Amino acid sequence: MTRWPPHALFARVLVIASALAPRARAQLASDDIARRALIREAQDASRRGDHLAAIERATRAAQLRATPSIQYFLAREHRSVGHLVEALAYAGECVSAATADVSLHNRAVVIEACREVEASVASRVARLTVRPPAPAPAGLRVLVNGAPLADALLGVEYPLAAGDVRVTAEAPGFISFSRALSLAEGQTEAVVLALDPEAVAPSAPPPPPPPPGHVEATAPPPPSTRPVAAPRGAGVGPWVTAGG
Repeated sequence: MTRWPPHALFARVLVIASALAPRARAQLASDDIARRALIREAQDASRRGDHLAAIERATRAAQLRATPSIQYFLAREHRSVGHLVEALAYAGECVSAATADVSLHNRAVVIEACREVEASVASRVARLTVRPPAPAPAGLRVLVNGAPLADALLGVEYPLAAGDVRVTAEAPGFISFSRALSLAEGQTEAVVLALDPEAVAPSAPPPPPPPPGHVEATAPPPPSTRPVAAPRGAGVGPWVTAGG
């Protein structure tokens, strides 16, 4: 099979895929016109070697309408600047979309080009699996290099750039988890989230009940200070004499 240079291949794919009858061309919506202008700007930037500008323009064009040819272009440009995970993702999307679209012009060429990019970066990315506890605690939040990890990726192997990686996790009622590791290109690693419950301080026990038959001691009433009255019918003489 004839192998085309990357720029010539993309131009050929784009021309064939976008060939329309004059009448249909006149009916293009404004977003399609803008999309084509963005594609031209992306191609110009790529030829100048400004791959970041090419990625920015092509990404905006794909947001208007993604096609296998744009996905291939983005995969190739991301590979040029070392964005291997992004290149792998766009190449995979290109292969899937081109394989599903049996009416795509030059379909075999597009699939071959996207598979070439996919194969060239697949062995250069690392792969990580984050395994949560079973069952996962409510409110679990996992971060990989500071970015939230989607719940759908928990327990699933996914690609990421090789290098230093830090995995942190937290959940209400559990001690935060953190692990740092270094992944080489092509390395596969699994991180098990070991979340320990937070210690709860015990409350003071109530005082024990009194034993059966126990009677609380009470203090005796204070002595009365009321004066004593003299007996009726007696004079005061004897009391005075006795007092003397």
